[in-house]
Amino acid sequence: MLPFHVLQYYTLLGLDWTGPKFWFVHPIWYFEWLGIQRLDPALAALALATLLIATTTFALGYRTRLSAVVCLVAIALLKGMRDSVAGDVHHRELVPFAVLFLFAFSRCGDVDSLDARRRPETRELEEWESSWPIKAAQLHIASFYFWSGLAKWRMTGWDWIRDGERLQVLLLNRSFRFGIGPDGEPEGNPLALWFSHQTELLILLALATFVMELGFHLVLWMRAAGLRALFLGGVTLFHVANYVLMKVKFVFLPVVFAVFFDLSPLLDRIAPVLGRRSARGTE
Repeated sequence: MLPFHVLQYYTLLGLDWTGPKFWFVHPIWYFEWLGIQRLDPALAALALATLLIATTTFALGYRTRLSAVVCLVAIALLKGMRDSVAGDVHHRELVPFAVLFLFAFSRCGDVDSLDARRRPETRELEEWESSWPIKAAQLHIASFYFWSGLAKWRMTGWDWIRDGERLQVLLLNRSFRFGIGPDGEPEGNPLALWFSHQTELLILLALATFVMELGFHLVLWMRAAGLRALFLGGVTLFHVANYVLMKVKFVFLPVVFAVFFDLSPLLDRIAPVLGRRSARGTE
């Protein structure tokens, strides 16, 4: 989560800490509810530093539950500052925020952690105590994709797929977001501009996005680790392509796959093969 947090909020560090404070034109809903109406650059820098420290202590398992709670408060504060300035609401933090929330109520700090070393008398975890936060995180991740697909269907229906126009508009916006250069070419991503002209490919990509999002829950029933890895690899490719073409910063999610969806049976099969090849190479 450390590089993810930096990627999300480093732009706030560009503000002059001793400079003017900014009034929010459209504060996010919970800022409006709490009466927070302006951005303090020094507070933003302090909140980001606190978030990075709390994320580190959470990873080490030091004051684990307190660290998770501090992370949640810092994320809410930083997200509110950024979204209130930007004028729109981003959803990139929903998955890590929910995962931290679930683990704050779990006993994750009682295993392989500094807290466990400080409290050697801590009783062992029951199976259900160790499995419920992981299962709940899996269900939330799958639901995140499902609701995204459902929102597309409710807003556009088959228009999202029919002619690829929705994807084309997104790609063109990203291509021209920085204007046009002196050579008459857009200053944005030239690869995104090329994709925006491939109508058949856009239709195929739009259809694949629909199928992936609405069918993501199927991964919860996939018993074969190879099939699970193939599916999650395809979703990872989807996120990497989104980042490369449109700078959509959901790059945290592939890390979530590796943590919460068990691929160890596949790794157990691959490890002996790699070991034999390595042994032959040293002979």
